[in-house]
Amino acid sequence: MTIFSITQPFLDGSCSSSSLDRDIINQLNEEVIDKSTIIQKKPPLKKIKSDQSSLFQHFKRASQPKITPSPSSSNNSTPENTEVISSSNPETNEKPKKTATWNQIFRPPTPPPLCSGHKERCVIRQVKDTSSVNWGRYFYVCSRANGAPGNPQARCDHFAWKEIKKKTISTD
Repeated sequence: MTIFSITQPFLDGSCSSSSLDRDIINQLNEEVIDKSTIIQKKPPLKKIKSDQSSLFQHFKRASQPKITPSPSSSNNSTPENTEVISSSNPETNEKPKKTATWNQIFRPPTPPPLCSGHKERCVIRQVKDTSSVNWGRYFYVCSRANGAPGNPQARCDHFAWKEIKKKTISTD
């Protein structure tokens, strides 16, 4: 370990280090040594027990209770005080309603229409002109490339706006 000594230079050169200066330097050196030994002598961190439960117990698998057959009596008839409950679960009756609701929310996109000239699937485009009233609106056009007006292989004049469907959720 390197310990630096502190000396104060005198501008006029008339005074030299006195015993007072040496005492101050020794005190500073002792403080540096004391601080370095304190840093080296830190005790290891201790685990603090708390009343808070561990996070891991929420991820343990719950073991299913094993069903043990009750001792059956020789009499297989049901007692008069017992009531037979139907096995139909009310949650199974709600399942078709839930799936219908989710299918309505996440319905697949409608397929594009067929163009009037070639009877092929159209492509969807979007209006890019920001000054237009229809900016951002989608439309369908023929999927073929541009060409001469008389060319049967060129794009036909089919044009159709895409309908905006609003999602509705039924509250039954």
